[in-house]
Amino acid sequence: MRRRAALLVFGLVVATAMSTAAAAQDPPLPAPRLPPRDSARVQPRPVPTGVISGVVTSADTGSPVRRVNVTLQSFVVGPGRPFDPYGERSVITDDAGRFEFAGVAGGRWRITATRAGYLTQQYGQRRPFEGAPPVALPGGERLTIAMALARAGAINGRIFDEYGEPLSGARIQLFRPRMAKQLRYLQPVGEGDLTDDTGAYRLHGLAPGEYYVAASLRVAPIDSVIQTTYAPTYYPGTGNFAEAQKIFVGTSAEVQADFPVRPLRTARITGFVVDSAGAPASAFLNLASEAAELGDSNGVGAATRDDGSFLLADVPPGTYTLYASLRNGGLDGEATAQPLTVYEEDIACITLVTAKPASMRVTIVPDAGVTRVMPTSVDVVARSTRAGNETKHGTAGRVSSLPMTVPPGPFRIDPEIPEGWALKALIVGTVDMIDTPVDLEGREDVPVRLVLTDRITTVSGNVSRPRDDRVAAVVVFPEDSARWSQPARFIRAGLVDQRGNFRVAGLPGGQRYLAVAVEGLEDGEAEDPDFLVGMRDRAVSFPLAEGEQLVLGLAVEERR
Repeated sequence: MRRRAALLVFGLVVATAMSTAAAAQDPPLPAPRLPPRDSARVQPRPVPTGVISGVVTSADTGSPVRRVNVTLQSFVVGPGRPFDPYGERSVITDDAGRFEFAGVAGGRWRITATRAGYLTQQYGQRRPFEGAPPVALPGGERLTIAMALARAGAINGRIFDEYGEPLSGARIQLFRPRMAKQLRYLQPVGEGDLTDDTGAYRLHGLAPGEYYVAASLRVAPIDSVIQTTYAPTYYPGTGNFAEAQKIFVGTSAEVQADFPVRPLRTARITGFVVDSAGAPASAFLNLASEAAELGDSNGVGAATRDDGSFLLADVPPGTYTLYASLRNGGLDGEATAQPLTVYEEDIACITLVTAKPASMRVTIVPDAGVTRVMPTSVDVVARSTRAGNETKHGTAGRVSSLPMTVPPGPFRIDPEIPEGWALKALIVGTVDMIDTPVDLEGREDVPVRLVLTDRITTVSGNVSRPRDDRVAAVVVFPEDSARWSQPARFIRAGLVDQRGNFRVAGLPGGQRYLAVAVEGLEDGEAEDPDFLVGMRDRAVSFPLAEGEQLVLGLAVEERR
């Protein structure tokens, strides 16, 4: 018994010793770690937001306008766009004309007010169709604004047929004159209207300005033997756009414009297209109207049959250019163009002969006295002067350039001159045609030289104007109105910066010019003869010599 107890004690001692030795050899267990901190619970510093509130009133009475839709929109897009937790938003004014946007992040914003019967307006906008400066809201601040909406104008009228009877179902379309590349065209405005059973129509929601009204109505189906139709007729009742009269609509004005619609017979044009080898051609045709001034080229398209014949149906009277180009001919394929005048009679058996396109090889050379390094290349556009305004693009180089195809018929060469240079001459063959349309008459690889000079004119200075961030521009144009229809190099416009400074460079020297500063200049408006006539008496006159650096002081002129 004693022996068994002694053995048990001995075993316990040995086990304890072994456990202690093992503990001395093994490393200690690491201390338990705390769970990592949940990073998603770390809230970023809150972005300070502000409030934009205001009131909308009627411009003519000063009374509040209810149910106006006011929209807040971020002015900056892309990575720099201000953070707005609510995104683009809209609110409706209450009975007192009040609105409020809460939680608006600091940044630049546009505020737009819209209501039926009133002109849509951006805050800061002084004239319809012009841009407005954005609203700056520092983070966490409150901005209170006031907007006065002008009532929209309208044109009402009745349409009659040739017998004085009301014409129902006539399509009425409104156009607004615009300028682009020194060509006047008409931009459609709104969705138009249809006359009711009394011939009445109403075009509403109009901003102050000048408009053209046109009416049209098809009586016979397109494929009918009878082709009489009423399309298009312009106020005061003419089918010739040159005789159309503009209608001036004042602020909140209601203008009455009744006129008869002149019936006319559309024509069919038939003929053949043959290629330069005299074989029947597989070609596409496009009849482009000089009424491209209407904002709609009124073009009619077709394709030849297997024998090269074609048919253009339903062509209203007018002046056109008929283009034909071979199918699958690519940009440099055979083509032709022919002017046409369409009356109310069919035109039959026209023969169009395509030819390989004329081409020119354009190089850039320095004017006498130039010591600077010339540009390596210049982009060149050849723009047709005919209806449809077909264009071809190419590049001019210092030493040699690839041949550049040109539109058929007369065209203008329009190079994009780099900053710091001006076009001194444009030599086609041996003749300077800088201000004259060119017609290569099928010739190929005609040499054309662009003579560049670094003695450029500069008209700069300062414009005294309110410090309200409104967009202003300075327009410089020739005193001689005959130059207004010349290439746009005689007319330049430059924006006025926030300090009132402006700079207009590259005008041809040896001319007398006029300079005027205006707000809200629309695209192409600087080249509009009507705009130039309105500003002529308020512009500053001055001579400008070749290479002269002239400084002027101007004041912003109010628009009429």
